[in-house]
Amino acid sequence: MGKITPADVMAKRLLEASEKDGLLPWHRPWNVNGRPSNLVSGRPYSGWNELMTQTEVIYRDYNSPYFMTWNQCKAHGIEKSQMPSTKLGLPICYYGRGKDKATGKDYRFMKYYVVYNTDMFPHLKHERLDEMNDGVNNTQPLPAVKDMIEGYANGPEISYGGDRACYSPPFDKIELPTDGQFHDSEDGFLTCAHELAHSTGHRKRLDRDGVTNHASFGDHRYASEELVAEIGALMLAGHFKVDLSAARFDNSAAYVKHWNGKIASDPALIIKAAAAAQKACNRITGEK
Repeated sequence: MGKITPADVMAKRLLEASEKDGLLPWHRPWNVNGRPSNLVSGRPYSGWNELMTQTEVIYRDYNSPYFMTWNQCKAHGIEKSQMPSTKLGLPICYYGRGKDKATGKDYRFMKYYVVYNTDMFPHLKHERLDEMNDGVNNTQPLPAVKDMIEGYANGPEISYGGDRACYSPPFDKIELPTDGQFHDSEDGFLTCAHELAHSTGHRKRLDRDGVTNHASFGDHRYASEELVAEIGALMLAGHFKVDLSAARFDNSAAYVKHWNGKIASDPALIIKAAAAAQKACNRITGEK
């Protein structure tokens, strides 16, 4: 049996959540108390780590979007006897660079470490938790769609009408139904965000292989690009604080089984897609 990688560990965690409640990780309504972040630094998690922590918040029914490492827990007076079972800790990725002492060449590496949601420690005091409980983080209404489109610098042309939503790379154009054709405004936001995420792959933007070399349904590039768009749409919902608790997702058994099979056979697929989705989200919002 080969060495277990960080990708294997985290893919297993997502599959366990999916098998328990029949939902795909990126089809859970994301926490509207804010993006999952490190409590001490306040820095939001990004890419794969955002997907993992957001999944954990919903899966465990946490109210808090904040997490801490074990060392940070100790610094806040939490003793080992107060720590929950390690099974409730969440493994997340750390990407770094190193230099080979023998050759002098630079290399990249990935490792994982465990973080704990602050809901595990009901007596923990911190100003960020006070702000959250006081309702400082308010959700925005769905003018968020307009804000998202207007904030997308040098984005594609968008036309409205017809009965489908799609992005055409050759014409760099998005087609969307009119607002009244959607089941609700949340569905409209997700659909628009999904197509905008695809459009970031155009060669004049992020030059993503699944868009510039148009992939056919069923092949690996198609699966990867669809994951980028699906996860990117959820990240955009988190950025604009859109409450997706009422949104409709395709969680049919066949659909869930299809994606779980993809993740099980290639654990790195979702890590790469989440990283690309973060770049897509940043390109749309203008974040660095």
